[in-house]
Amino acid sequence: RCRCEAQDCTMRAAGTRLATRRHYHATCGHVHASGAKAGMRFHHHQLEKIRKHQRAHKRSSVIALTAPAPDSPYPGGLPVEVAEALLRGGAELYDPALWSADAGARLGALVEQQHARRGVGRVAWDKVAAAMRAPALSASQCMLHWRDVVNGGAIIMGVGTWCNAEDTRLRALTAHFRQSWATIARFMPGRGPKQCRERFNNVIDPASHKRAPWKPAEDELLMAVCAQTGERCQCALC
Repeated sequence: RCRCEAQDCTMRAAGTRLATRRHYHATCGHVHASGAKAGMRFHHHQLEKIRKHQRAHKRSSVIALTAPAPDSPYPGGLPVEVAEALLRGGAELYDPALWSADAGARLGALVEQQHARRGVGRVAWDKVAAAMRAPALSASQCMLHWRDVVNGGAIIMGVGTWCNAEDTRLRALTAHFRQSWATIARFMPGRGPKQCRERFNNVIDPASHKRAPWKPAEDELLMAVCAQTGERCQCALC
């Protein structure tokens, strides 16, 4: 049993403060809006109602945080908190003002060529940026503009579709927002919360690389698979 330190709790022993039954306290001051309980706070026994209410609070806070900020000094109205987190982590800020309609069309054509050559979602963004022949349109700018505008924010799936610029961006956002994957994913165009979580935990997080050394039998198996699949051979961490 756990101690409950909430004020005026009626579901704990008076002396020890140990809970006499499982219960949950609302952390906001909201009250019932109508009915016989209008004006009263949620009761302890309304476990599922309180949980749903506080999940709605969390969703609202995510939406408020990630909404464009008209008074932001950063490109595209990027919220100050997010922009500063990205800059601290060494990530480049996406600037939509750099892109014209013609540049966007050219970017789309270059990415289609990459897809035809390498497979859908697998793009060498440095080569795309070089082909754009505009110093301001870096590999990161090209990746972000294609994901967010040209591709309409659609989720990109598949092995080998992550790039260094994305990893830098994800690392910077995770350092600030911790494990709030829904918030992080809103600033990772083309990625969902689950993708961000798995990429960070399995690849970027230094703790994920503390594995035992490869055994000779595993080396032989890897070489055999690569010999069979050729260029399609991908390590699980790629």
